Amino acid sequence: MRTNYLTLTAAVFLVSACQTGIDTSKKDTGGTTVYLSQWKSIEPHELVINIADLDGIIISQPQSRIRDNEILHQRARFDGTGFLMIQHIQVYYYNQHVTSRMNSRENAKVEVDRYYKGRNQKIVHREARKISSGDRGGWLTSVYIPDAAQTCFLARVGFLGDTRKPSPPGEYYDTIVRFRDCSGKRSTDDVEAFLNGMKIVGPEYNRMRLFKP
Repeated sequence: MRTNYLTLTAAVFLVSACQTGIDTSKKDTGGTTVYLSQWKSIEPHELVINIADLDGIIISQPQSRIRDNEILHQRARFDGTGFLMIQHIQVYYYNQHVTSRMNSRENAKVEVDRYYKGRNQKIVHREARKISSGDRGGWLTSVYIPDAAQTCFLARVGFLGDTRKPSPPGEYYDTIVRFRDCSGKRSTDDVEAFLNGMKIVGPEYNRMRLFKP
């Protein structure tokens, strides 16, 4: 089953390679060389998840690129201090190593600690909530930054955006979202509900909600 997906991926993205081109390459965390197109500006409603369902969101600097001619990367800022990073495989799945990392509480804590250590900011961990279902996994972490008197929500969640795909045994995701919200506009419950309800949508879904009268 998985071999068929990889074969189909090569065929589908052969055209994409001709259209986007490859602008740069670098090593990923595992030492593998990856190829990336340049970041290009897009409209807020072109983000592929239902970002407009995050109540009161104001999106800025949305961008998109392609990795290895098969993985869509998107990123955007929102509400001044918020940040969103989306990775979406359109044909097959991330492997189970990625799934395991999404569901690891310890791994999530290490990522949060590393993020703030790199910015020389001290934090107080307040709460961690598991994001989990048959086709979704991850963690939402709430931290308090004493120097800024600020509460931030950080999350990394994987989910299966296309449930029509025949799935092998176990949990498999085709979408990974990294999320940070320090705006003070939302409660932990608000953010948790959004993360549990994330889905892949067409541009009209976000357009109608972002620009409703």
